[in-house]
Amino acid sequence: MKKIVVLLIIALGFVFPYKYNSDRVVNFAERHANEKSRCMCAWYTMRALHHGGCYPCGIYPAYAYEKVLPRLGFVEVSHPKKGDISVLSSNSRHPYGHIAVYDGKRWISDYKQRRVYPNTVYEKESTVKYYRQTDGWHTANIWVSPIDLWEYIQVLCNNYRKIKLL
Repeated sequence: MKKIVVLLIIALGFVFPYKYNSDRVVNFAERHANEKSRCMCAWYTMRALHHGGCYPCGIYPAYAYEKVLPRLGFVEVSHPKKGDISVLSSNSRHPYGHIAVYDGKRWISDYKQRRVYPNTVYEKESTVKYYRQTDGWHTANIWVSPIDLWEYIQVLCNNYRKIKLL
């Protein structure tokens, strides 16, 4: 029986339904934000997305959510509104990139930011993309290719010292 379930999941391509609520994402992010950055933007943002109904897809470097969010049904948009997610590419000083949730007035990751760019290095060297998910039922394909997973593991291993744990 277990083999049949595993084969069925593989055949479906890891497609799971979930009910998304952007207000719950924003509320969770606001309640759990710190005063200063702890270099854990992906962890806090993914916890908020999971609390809002998204299927848990793991923790990757923040820049990798440029590939992960579309698999969760998010679409890229040009102008952010409440509940949208920003993904900033990696740069010379920040190999993980950055990810945050917009509450309608400010961006929130592991702390409350003043603007979408956490510092001037991101503003000069990174690109930003905004992603939106409409409230309601969606399906998610959470498969991450082995090549992408290997790249993410390498980035994490090479730069783990830059994470401020406490």
